[in-house]
Amino acid sequence: MFNYKNFISLLTENIKTMKPDKIIQVNQESQENRADVVIVNGKAFTYKNSGLTRRVFVNKDKTLVVKIPVGKYSQHFNDEELECWESASDDVKKELANTKRLENGYIIQEYLHTIDDEITGEWLNRPMTMKEIRFASSCRDDVGYDKDGNLKCYDLHEYKKY
Repeated sequence: MFNYKNFISLLTENIKTMKPDKIIQVNQESQENRADVVIVNGKAFTYKNSGLTRRVFVNKDKTLVVKIPVGKYSQHFNDEELECWESASDDVKKELANTKRLENGYIIQEYLHTIDDEITGEWLNRPMTMKEIRFASSCRDDVGYDKDGNLKCYDLHEYKKY
């Protein structure tokens, strides 16, 4: 029987000796959009979720996620998200997942405990407040809690659009 934890552990241990086969260009469709595990800056990220345009991968300690376009014409969603982050005021950034671009054009963000995840309620250990519910609705429920329990929007182009 396949042991997933042993696989990830072995993969993580062997990362240091691995060399990349090729550099993936931003405008080409990548194999990562179909992978279950991707390596980013020497760290393993496992598949977490998918949207219509991107797949999301999370690192082992659940501090970061990587957003990888599903197809070669989906890169503009990462570009748009980065533009939202870069043009936001410091006050607005407090309500957005910290976002950066990797060299290959992928997005890396802080990990958020999303409200659509069953274990978030257990982790948070309290119900959402009315203020949080209204904020979540204004962001099409594309929100989650950071490590300090602050609710933030992770799909930045949905920030307070509704």
